[in-house]
Amino acid sequence: MNIWIASICIFSLATSVSSQTCQTASGPCVFPFKYLGVSYSECTMMDSTLPWCATSVDAGRTYTNYDYCPPSCAQSPTTAGGCQTVDGVNCIFPFVYQGTTYSNCTNADFGSTFWCATAVGTGNVYTTYGVCSPGCLTSATTTACKTSNGESCVFPFVYNGVNYTSCSMVESSFPWCATSVTNGEYNGSYGYCVPSCLVGVTVPVVT
Repeated sequence: MNIWIASICIFSLATSVSSQTCQTASGPCVFPFKYLGVSYSECTMMDSTLPWCATSVDAGRTYTNYDYCPPSCAQSPTTAGGCQTVDGVNCIFPFVYQGTTYSNCTNADFGSTFWCATAVGTGNVYTTYGVCSPGCLTSATTTACKTSNGESCVFPFVYNGVNYTSCSMVESSFPWCATSVTNGEYNGSYGYCVPSCLVGVTVPVVT
């Protein structure tokens, strides 16, 4: 009897931990999950301009599939695992500076010095900042954007007369990119971007 009761308790605990009430379009979020070695118990905006969560994990609880969280889901702080300022303060990503979203340290308006937000306000607009420590990712050292199928995105690409230099959500619920182009134009080959990819603004093509 005691073993049976203990089994029920363990099952109930596992259920409450592994899939909480946050429901994405493709299924419930799985918590906790790990991304780049950091554990998350709520939706995160790490390396993304939209909050997301794991919808499946491996044996080590590292995410294997993901989806974007609706506004009703709880969101964890967006501190970056490992990147700190020279003063030892955690960087916060993504942050917005003068209308541009940054997922890594930037030298915008700071010469050759790279910096990051250490606090953000509404819309992830930075409120305080610090100088990034050596070893933090910068806009010049980010890895290439890939799709969930492992294909490389092709930038820039033109779709319906608009030039894209990062993933787009136009006509889609998920960020996507071209995986091949013909004379710079989207030719029907595309994939859904992984969370580490930037999702940018659109720029009309000048004709």
